[in-house]
Amino acid sequence: MKFLKHCTPLLTLFFIQHIFCAQTKDIDTFFAHQINQQVIYSPEKESEQCNNSFLRTLCDESLDHFLEKLNQHWLVKKNYCESSDCVFPLFQKLDKQKKLIKNLCSQSPDVTYALAHKLVALCFGKQAPRFVSMHTDIHEYHNLELLYTTIWSTLCEHGWCNWSQECLEQLKADYDAGKEIVYLAGGTDIYQLLKHGIYSFTVVDPFLPDQERYYNDDYEWLLHGEDGDTLECNFPNKRIALKRKQSSTCTQTFCTTLKDGQLCMRSKLTSVWMVVDENNNELGTVTFKRRLCEQQDFKNTQNSSILMSFNELFYLAAPSCLGGWCIDYKLFDTKQAIYIKQLSFPFTQEMIKNLRLSILLNLSDFHFIALGSDIG
Repeated sequence: MKFLKHCTPLLTLFFIQHIFCAQTKDIDTFFAHQINQQVIYSPEKESEQCNNSFLRTLCDESLDHFLEKLNQHWLVKKNYCESSDCVFPLFQKLDKQKKLIKNLCSQSPDVTYALAHKLVALCFGKQAPRFVSMHTDIHEYHNLELLYTTIWSTLCEHGWCNWSQECLEQLKADYDAGKEIVYLAGGTDIYQLLKHGIYSFTVVDPFLPDQERYYNDDYEWLLHGEDGDTLECNFPNKRIALKRKQSSTCTQTFCTTLKDGQLCMRSKLTSVWMVVDENNNELGTVTFKRRLCEQQDFKNTQNSSILMSFNELFYLAAPSCLGGWCIDYKLFDTKQAIYIKQLSFPFTQEMIKNLRLSILLNLSDFHFIALGSDIG
């Protein structure tokens, strides 16, 4: 504070108003970049109404039936003939597959999303044995590349910020039933939860410097600030506000490895925001916890609902050598269901096991894009 003695009166006033005093911000302005990126899909509705022949093929939930029809299409045959005698770099393979998928899905993002959604349900659910077997048969690799590209490009590369309408509705039902919503690796992705009437939840995220493209531009303000900081939310159906209740840095630290291989040491931190209505009545509490995900986060299954994105699901299932979180899914309650923001259905323990198996086979045999990859 001593430096203020050397400031002009105007500079002193500026510092007091902008640094040491509570600030009020508008949520639509604060999250403008995030809102512009996000799309709310309804993959179940799209699957029911769509006339796309490839999507309709999956209605009988047979991966073989889908692949059979797929390989009869002239575009797929042409793509396979062009690729069969060539060894392309990974990114070139991905570009070829993405162009093919767009044409197969009639250039429709809704159809592509519904297709990826259905493939995830089959490849890690009912048809997992068939999907897993493809990793060890080189003659299946052209099909497997298309499946991987569809899922990865739609849900991770471009769809990491999108939501499923069904997922939001399920979370709202759990919230209304009194369950705690825990959003693992959720960053600043809170806008849709608040807009859909979910006013109490906890976000657990390490907020790493090499992941800033996934956060709001001014995300540090959500973690650090003055008591009384306010985020005003004027939604069409309700006017609410978030008011900072508490921000505290713990003496404990955590260490993790960044994408470039450097170690990063950070202090654990908790920031609590109270959610109030326009009459200042308390509706709930939003809590940010800056730390790594822990095994303990998956313990209280009866009273809480776990939420994460498909990108992060990969790191939950992946081994530590691929950047996995070192979480043992085998210790989960067999009834444990994890909501994935881009999907209409939750992931079960069995589906996580199938995902992990495919990750290991991709590493040892298939050698294609990892489903949680970030090449942005």
